[in-house]
Amino acid sequence: MVIAIKNLKRQGYRIALDDFVMEERYKPLLPLADIIKLELPAMSAAELKGTITHLKTFSASLLAEKIETMAEYKLCKDLGCDLFQGYFLSKPEIVKGRKLPQNKLAVLQLIGELQNPAVNVTQLNEIISKDPTLSFKLLKLVNSAAYRRARTIESIHMAVMMLGISKIKSWSSLLALSKMEDKPIALRQISLARAKLCELLSAKLSPEQSDLYFTTGLLSSLDVYFDTPLKELLLSIPLEGTISDALIHYRGKAGLALHTAKHYEQSKWQAIHWNLLEKFNISKLELNQLYIESAVWAGEHAEE
Repeated sequence: MVIAIKNLKRQGYRIALDDFVMEERYKPLLPLADIIKLELPAMSAAELKGTITHLKTFSASLLAEKIETMAEYKLCKDLGCDLFQGYFLSKPEIVKGRKLPQNKLAVLQLIGELQNPAVNVTQLNEIISKDPTLSFKLLKLVNSAAYRRARTIESIHMAVMMLGISKIKSWSSLLALSKMEDKPIALRQISLARAKLCELLSAKLSPEQSDLYFTTGLLSSLDVYFDTPLKELLLSIPLEGTISDALIHYRGKAGLALHTAKHYEQSKWQAIHWNLLEKFNISKLELNQLYIESAVWAGEHAEE
């Protein structure tokens, strides 16, 4: 086996050791590995520390996998891991009795203004225009290659008129969340992928409401951004009833889309309502294709 891996290494392949444990049989592979994956549940904190200390003498990047909480992520990071896998980014780190910092409160208030169902074109223009950074990022986004418009959009008012209120509200909310520097870009990618998958599912569930489905998916990550229960956050944000019901109770077709997107991204296959999806002609194969499409799209747009 070692000879075969050496041959692959010489051909330019990157070598990853999965589910690594400290056993004698793996020692010859350590100098060859580019990535060593450590399965967190399989080791105690002491075993993890000892393993990482030993592996740091080699050049491989250490990847901690199956991280479920922010505490586990911080432990692995402090011990010296370089890469991380798990659902910890999808879960808020809730601390009871803590108030939102002023900078986060300002972002939440901005999202509340943007998502108000009663906001009109003039008001939306004013809300965005009073934030120079948001205005700049939004104009940069709508003029990016993603939209491929022959005519440059030169003002927020023009952007709203050309793309529509719903789409501008969604993108502005995303850009507002990007101000939160304590959250990694990977969280934005997760949020975008979920929003896009909800939007893609709307083609079968409710084609005329694609923007609403995108917004529902996007706002479903607010609890992680603000480390506050979603139900509590939504008290500060006036939303359409369809979105609120989907976010809190998974009600309606938008709720079905969100429920499907969240459970699929976390590989919780048994929790997905396959019987309901079949009624809308959404098969397992098609859902897999839509998920891949949404993940690719999110990867292309997360840093915009």
